[in-house]
Amino acid sequence: TNGLVTTTPRSTQLLYPKVLANEKQEFTEDFVTALEDLEKQHQLGECAAPLLLLLLQPPQEDPVRHRAPHPHLPADIVKSPYSIKKKKKKKKKKKKKKKKKKKKKKEEEEEEEEEEEEEEENIVH
Repeated sequence: TNGLVTTTPRSTQLLYPKVLANEKQEFTEDFVTALEDLEKQHQLGECAAPLLLLLLQPPQEDPVRHRAPHPHLPADIVKSPYSIKKKKKKKKKKKKKKKKKKKKKKEEEEEEEEEEEEEEENIVH
């Protein structure tokens, strides 16, 4: 041949420009729509848009729950750091009380044993 290489175009080569053109057109349409929305917001006034959004929001059932870091989860699942610390403190206090009770019981048992030993000594003498 004369040094010329000829190839037949593949189907993907034919589709690519069309796909790219469609994407560009969709992007342009979306961009224009967004610009129109912005213009409408400015026409309503800068303070009217936030007020409108506030009015369109559904009423809040539980204001505390909506301030939570995870409002989509049930309130009993989500624990605040404060409630976790409080629970740990309570658990620690309970454990300490139990330990104290155990120690007191042990001391009472030792006293009883000593009294029994003294009684036995008195009987033997």
